[in-house]
Amino acid sequence: MKKLGTSPVHGRLRMNIKYLFLTLLMICFSSQADEPVMLVDSLNLYCCDFEVLDTGEIVFAGNEGGICIVSPDTPMEVSKLEIQWAGQLDEWRSTGDVTSLSTNHSGSMICFSQFIRLPENMNIESDFYIPVPLLVGVCGSDGSDARLMGLSIEVGGGPIFDFTSDSRYVFGNPFLECLPTPEAYAGYITDEAERLEDFLMVNIETGERSGNPSIIGDGYYLNPYSDLAAAGWYPPNVIIDIETQEVLLEDTCIDNPTIIYKWVLPYAGLARVDGGQILRYSSGREVENAGDALTVYCRLTDGRYVFSTDDGNTVMTGSIDWENFEAPDAVEIPELAGIMGSYCTMKPVPGSSGAVFRSEDALYYIELPMIQDME
Repeated sequence: MKKLGTSPVHGRLRMNIKYLFLTLLMICFSSQADEPVMLVDSLNLYCCDFEVLDTGEIVFAGNEGGICIVSPDTPMEVSKLEIQWAGQLDEWRSTGDVTSLSTNHSGSMICFSQFIRLPENMNIESDFYIPVPLLVGVCGSDGSDARLMGLSIEVGGGPIFDFTSDSRYVFGNPFLECLPTPEAYAGYITDEAERLEDFLMVNIETGERSGNPSIIGDGYYLNPYSDLAAAGWYPPNVIIDIETQEVLLEDTCIDNPTIIYKWVLPYAGLARVDGGQILRYSSGREVENAGDALTVYCRLTDGRYVFSTDDGNTVMTGSIDWENFEAPDAVEIPELAGIMGSYCTMKPVPGSSGAVFRSEDALYYIELPMIQDME
């Protein structure tokens, strides 16, 4: 008498049931995402920067000046971050709008630039327009331990300031070659005081200034996974190491597109060549994309990406094999279809499967589908 398991018909039936069960599991666990939740309905269009803190909260520039915080757990409940300056701004009158915002890799510190007003009794005699200065400051994710790193002014697409990956330095452009006091700024504007040597970065603990600011020009695209940046002239034509100021790769043709326009790995990013797309490494190695161009919105903390191959009409999440531009485990996120433009900014929320993204002038949070290991 044959056992049930030895029958070819029953064997195929059991195999089909197994595959059906695995398919249902994959559908349940891999392709479901919640609808995006609106966190803020009206961003400050003057400064659209936002960052995710180590607390899981999102920090952004407020419409009425200052820095604001919102949590995915309590959407639309916005509070103002109280910066604890401990008397460092006593010589100044008051602060105004925030113009740039960034965090270190862990989200435990915030760097920002913000308009600061000169004392009312200070009259600066000058034949030129006197720009309102910007303070460059850092603080903890809760506003504690604020430190004044220097002064800046608005220029072109900046100013822009960031942390090095080890969180030891704040760097950016432009830092003014004067101390962060009203008197020093007045002397700087009127050329009546000796200027400091120009610098690229400031040590957060010691205040020591160092580095050559000319390597980044008026702007740069910082790699969020390392200390590399696309910089130089506009569009950026070199890949540099911020901390050492070493030029790793240079394109000397002024007519070529940006050397890197989207960083996707610690040492590589996407670039355009001859109407196509490549992955370019800082070593000069290039991998050509033979398929549809990828729009990469975000690299998640588990190594997966959120991306599209049709400018956001279809959005997917999954790992990407950068040797062939294939994503074998990708699943579609229909909840994001059509609302993720080519320039949409998205950032992961550490310790979760969620991400925050900006669409037009609003911020949203979404729980992304998880890829289960079915082997």
